[in-house]
Amino acid sequence: MQRVPNLSADGPDFNISVRLWATRTGSLLWSQTLQREQESLLNVPREIAREVAARIHITLSEREQIRLSSPRQADPDAVELYLKGRSSRELRQSQEFYRQAISKDPNFADAHATLAIGYTLLSGYSGEMASGEAYRAAMDADERALEIDDTLAEAWTARGRARYLLGWDWEGLKATSGEPWNSILFHRSCSIGPRII
Repeated sequence: MQRVPNLSADGPDFNISVRLWATRTGSLLWSQTLQREQESLLNVPREIAREVAARIHITLSEREQIRLSSPRQADPDAVELYLKGRSSRELRQSQEFYRQAISKDPNFADAHATLAIGYTLLSGYSGEMASGEAYRAAMDADERALEIDDTLAEAWTARGRARYLLGWDWEGLKATSGEPWNSILFHRSCSIGPRII
């Protein structure tokens, strides 16, 4: 199955179109368009996850139900800056938006986690930042994200990417399969949010 979200702005509101496809047959299983205010966008993935689970008849554990029904909150200005960072095509500009979001709301875990991922990208892919500096910055941002919300899949992914691409901590990442990409950090991330990696 494949979940395909589409987000578009309509003034202060956002329209989110979600379609769930059966990948084997190519048939559409479910489709819905949600209109939400910017302040509630952080909760939309959880809302969609609950709806998809119901549509495909997955029984959620009590822990999963609690996690998916717990509202996520952040300062509205911080959310706006975070969304600007997510939609920016320039990595350094995205990083600046995430830092601004964090200055508006220091407890906004998503901004810390995406900032950590950005540091990894600035070094591991674009080479714009020295690996040691990027590793320390990514791990600091990630540590803060996990202090705030240790159920945030992006934070576990950020940690795994930083340790693999910048820390070269392959031994520390190996799981029973012996492969770094099969690490417990990535398993933890996938168990929380399988679309992340």
